[in-house]
Amino acid sequence: MKNKIILMMFFSLLLVGLKIEAFAPLTLVSFDVLETSISPNGDGVNDIINILEAKAVILDPVSHDKLSVLSSHLPLILGNILIGTILREHQWHNVEKIISTGFMDTTRLASDNPLLKSDIIRTNSQNIIDSLNKYKQELDYFIKLVQSDNKRKILSYLKNSKLRRDKLLSCN
Repeated sequence: MKNKIILMMFFSLLLVGLKIEAFAPLTLVSFDVLETSISPNGDGVNDIINILEAKAVILDPVSHDKLSVLSSHLPLILGNILIGTILREHQWHNVEKIISTGFMDTTRLASDNPLLKSDIIRTNSQNIIDSLNKYKQELDYFIKLVQSDNKRKILSYLKNSKLRRDKLLSCN
């Protein structure tokens, strides 16, 4: 008998009494399970990985927390910051008239569960602060690029970003 199971797996959280530490960037997943269970001794973890056709990435907790900020937490936060910027500028009424797919893509994660996001932020706060400071430095660098009005440098920056993202997409 198939059971529809929705699992939310996060590093170092309990799942059916088992502490899951072998998973890296984890997400909300929905899949069918053929009466697969997880026992406290770890049986079934590999079954879940196989059912999801996932690639297990094993990281120590410190590395996981630092990398999760860059791959998950920062994108989660930045959409909220964009919306917050528009709200603080009192421009929501005007912006909502011309919202594009780019805005919707960039802010999609702002619609995620606020309690979950708050817990993520609070449990990895120092790494998030460190990454936001690095992001702020990158933002300051980009502002200087724009102020310089140097077409070649701006284009180079944007091309490099495109190449990196395209390469990432081709690997996944």
